[in-house]
Amino acid sequence: MRSLQLFLLLVSVTLFAVELERGHAYSGPLKLTAKSLGVGLGLPNGWHAELPPSGGMQLRREGSAIRMDIHAQEFEPHDAMEYLSLPVQFRSTLMLFPEKRITQLSATKYRRGFSVSGGKESALLYIVLGPQRRAAVLTGVAPAEELTVMRNSMLSIANTITFTQIRPPAEMAGSLRKKIAGGHYIYYESVDVHNEKREVWLCSDGEFVLKGVRAVASNTSMISMTSKGRWHVKQEELVLQFVDGSQKSIRLHQVDNALFFGEQRTYPMKNRVCR
Repeated sequence: MRSLQLFLLLVSVTLFAVELERGHAYSGPLKLTAKSLGVGLGLPNGWHAELPPSGGMQLRREGSAIRMDIHAQEFEPHDAMEYLSLPVQFRSTLMLFPEKRITQLSATKYRRGFSVSGGKESALLYIVLGPQRRAAVLTGVAPAEELTVMRNSMLSIANTITFTQIRPPAEMAGSLRKKIAGGHYIYYESVDVHNEKREVWLCSDGEFVLKGVRAVASNTSMISMTSKGRWHVKQEELVLQFVDGSQKSIRLHQVDNALFFGEQRTYPMKNRVCR
C-alpha cells in the first residue's frame, strides 16, 4: 500500500514543474524547484510551500500543526553523520536534540529522531546527499498526535528530492569571481589551537592585499602582517598567489546566496583600498 501511495505521489507531482519565487505560496500536488537552494521536490496534495525573504523552503500541511523546512548544505557522508549527532536550531525559536539512532536508509539518505525543547513536540530530520558535496536537509516538527502523519509525509517528500542541474566549473568560477571582485572580506584562519583574524581586499584588477595578526613567542604576543599578490578563482576555490611565489587556497561556496570562506560565512565590507 505504501509503495502504491508513493507511486501515485510521484505520478501526480511530475505533471508540473514550477520554480519557486520568494514571497509566493504554492499548493500541492506540484513538482517544485528552487534554484536558490539547488533542489527540487514533490509537494503532496494538501501541503503548501513558500520561500520566505531569506533562508530555506518552508512547508506546512493544511489544517495541521506540522511545520517542515528544507535547506541546502554542503556535505560529505561523514558530515551528514556529524550533523545528525548535534543539536539543531529550528526557525530560531526551537532547539532540537538528537535521540535514538541514526538510520541510513540508502547510500544517500539518512534519518534521525530529535526531541524538542519544551517536550510537547517531536522532530525528525532527513539528509539527502546529492552530487558535488551538495545535500538537502529536511526538518519536521509536530505534536505527538501528528507524528505518524509527519513521518509518512517526510519519507514521501524525501524520496522525491532531486538536485537541479549545476553549472559547469568554468561558469561557476566566473560567477564566483564576479561576486567577490572588488570586495573586502574578514575571515578567521585556524593556526595551531587558536583562530587568527584575516582581512583580504580583492581588487577588480586581480591584485589583493591580505592583512592579519600572527601569534609569536609561544602564543604570548601578536604581530601584524601584510601580504600582497594576485588572486583568481579556480572552480570553487579562491587562490591567492603571493609575490614570493607561495600560494594559499580558500574554498568558496554559497548557501541561499550567502558567501562562505571555508565553513565560515563572510560579508562584503566597504573597500577603501582598491576597486
